Amino acid sequence: ILYSAPCSRTKEEVFFLYTMIKDLKFWSVLCKDASNGAKLRLCQSMKLYKMYDQSGPCVYQRGDLANSIYILLQGKLIVSEDEDDDGQNPAECAVRLSPGSCFGMLAAINEMQPTRTETVRIPEVSPKLCLLKPECIVVSVESYRREIEGEIDLSKALTVSQIYDVLQSTPPFSTTYDWFTTYKASVFFRSKIFPKGSVLCHQ
Repeated sequence: ILYSAPCSRTKEEVFFLYTMIKDLKFWSVLCKDASNGAKLRLCQSMKLYKMYDQSGPCVYQRGDLANSIYILLQGKLIVSEDEDDDGQNPAECAVRLSPGSCFGMLAAINEMQPTRTETVRIPEVSPKLCLLKPECIVVSVESYRREIEGEIDLSKALTVSQIYDVLQSTPPFSTTYDWFTTYKASVFFRSKIFPKGSVLCHQ
């Protein structure tokens, strides 16, 4: 499924993909409060990154643009600093990643850090020497912020039912409009973002 283009996946394929990867740590770390619908939409946009013999040894390097989150499916990778300020060998301080590990998460958490602060690479000098070449799920930061962060932010706002209760007791809804019109207005207000202190006028 991951080999296919995201736009060509059917609902059944997206659901099957989510079923296969729903126990990965990625969901509990970055998508804890998201609905299943948001998770499925994120699965729709996921892509596959695979190292080939002609690939370089790095998934990404320090200083690269941080625009994706990765989930390691198979193989092994190490995370290390390219430059060491403490006089230690970076290779000795490397963190080893195993299948199921999620990395590159700082890109999603910290918008003020647009570039990578570490290097992720294979332990070997070249992919040709890998017995099992690494494969990763790639989640774009743009998709994550649209589907997951956006929903989590909206979940902090009033629900449609709460807005309906407020409008129902407020003129002109309480004096002029029926319940259906009030409900449609509730859905409208729930879908919009108004700055604090906004004055809403009825026309």
